[in-house]
Amino acid sequence: MEYAIKYQEHVESLVLISSGDASPKGWDALSAEFQKRAMTMQADANQLFGKDPFEKLTESQITALYRKIVSVFFYDPKNADCLTLNFNRHSFCSSMTVRELMAPALASDITNQLKSLTAHTLLVHGAEDIIPFSVAMELHQLIAGSTLVKIPDCGHFPYIEAPTILFSEIERFLESEK
Repeated sequence: MEYAIKYQEHVESLVLISSGDASPKGWDALSAEFQKRAMTMQADANQLFGKDPFEKLTESQITALYRKIVSVFFYDPKNADCLTLNFNRHSFCSSMTVRELMAPALASDITNQLKSLTAHTLLVHGAEDIIPFSVAMELHQLIAGSTLVKIPDCGHFPYIEAPTILFSEIERFLESEK
């Protein structure tokens, strides 16, 4: 979103899939929902995020734990098996570094800048996404002329849980540009 705001002359169309919020408020909502959904997985999370237990895990154990935790992002948690996940200590630590690098962006508030966005915008959001639908609705209200599509029985990964719907909506959106 920030690129589309900053370089509007280069962005004619924008498709946002399961997009996070434009302010810390939305990220707080995501965090609260994650805590609620993952409450029963605290021991698993401690194995991944605690230094000592993590050091004792094999690559397959790391991947299995990560897959279990990521399952809360799906409407049907079994769909987490469709993700290609191959984690080892290095890749997992790298993903944590990326998360740390993203922290300033997650703390920024770009709601006012979104009001100036001129790109034809499609927002696609799963009805059961871990990012609350209210976040998508707020983005829709901020981006003038945007289109919001809510996919039923779908979580954070519509390209896995509802690919036919997702791609037909994207196709319809891009065709409407012609």
